[in-house]
Amino acid sequence: MKIFNLKHPKICPKKGFTLVELMVVVAIFTGIVLAIFGILSSGRRAWLTSEAQIEVHSYARQIMNIITTELAESAPGKVTIINISANEDRIIFQTPASFSGGTVTWSNQIQYSLGGIDSHQFVRTDLITGQTEMKGTGIIALRFNQPEIDRIEITLLVSTQTIIGNIEMELDSQVSLRNR
Repeated sequence: MKIFNLKHPKICPKKGFTLVELMVVVAIFTGIVLAIFGILSSGRRAWLTSEAQIEVHSYARQIMNIITTELAESAPGKVTIINISANEDRIIFQTPASFSGGTVTWSNQIQYSLGGIDSHQFVRTDLITGQTEMKGTGIIALRFNQPEIDRIEITLLVSTQTIIGNIEMELDSQVSLRNR
């Protein structure tokens, strides 16, 4: 039976790691942590971006719904589109207020336009009473077109600032005028 000398340096196993081994492990661990952080960060950014886009799209649809619901009640001869600039048109129209004895009584003239301090608010104005309602903000462009006598095309460009940056959404719609 052979007896080993435990104090002999060639026979005694090492009891720790060298500095180089520790640096390699730390570098590998750091690389893995950075890769995981990068993946999670990009996933979070994608989540926030899509969430913000959904909110802006929903907001644009709400404003478009306000416009189309009321404008659809008008008649071809009761609509006037006024071009203000490349990004802004105004539309003036009337809707039926009552119907009796075969005669339609029309409402006051209603105007949809951009207004407010920065001209980025969607404003509904009764032109006879002067009553003004701000229906939405962050509107960059509001355009109307009447390609046919009984059809109105609407383009709405909404912009909002979010934590991930500025998001713009353009929404187009068509309205068929019901009362002829």
